[in-house]
Amino acid sequence: MDTNIPNRAKYCVSLLNKEISGDILELGVCKGATTFPLAKWCVHNKVSKNIYACDTFEGLPYDDKECNVGNHLRKGECTGLTLEAFQKEITVRGYNNIIIPVPGLFEDTLNSLKDIRLSFVWLDADLYKPTLEGYKFVEDRVNKGGVIGFHDYDYHKCPGVKEVVDKVLDKQKFVEILHKQNCIFFKKVI
Repeated sequence: MDTNIPNRAKYCVSLLNKEISGDILELGVCKGATTFPLAKWCVHNKVSKNIYACDTFEGLPYDDKECNVGNHLRKGECTGLTLEAFQKEITVRGYNNIIIPVPGLFEDTLNSLKDIRLSFVWLDADLYKPTLEGYKFVEDRVNKGGVIGFHDYDYHKCPGVKEVVDKVLDKQKFVEILHKQNCIFFKKVI
């Protein structure tokens, strides 16, 4: 495995399973540090999956006032690649046929993907509201055996992520399979 990728991307790649049908959805791209290793895995394993990369491409869209357990991040923080820079990087790396950028707020854009089925979801939205919106969208679109991962689960600046995982995630449908650093992953069992 590539030693230059962050641990969160390594965890994601280690949990991909080419036997599970469905596409890959990334909710929160930032600089593509997880997107590109996911695409590399697909190419290396000759797996035909689309990777839908959802982000505002402008940093956090708002302050997180939805979460009553603390509000540490502000609008505009966590700025990563612009949409243009992300599209250029996709082209340079040769992933035009794999990675599909989906720019905008999750609550505005996810409905355009309503017919997809998923094998893997990486939810890295930092704030309560987009994490909740993302989870609600994917809950019944992840195929049995598929995985959903959350970044920043234990990170003190992102308490909304923990709030969604601990209080909203359906523990009858999803069982925990990995919890390392600030990442937590669940497999869909029903």
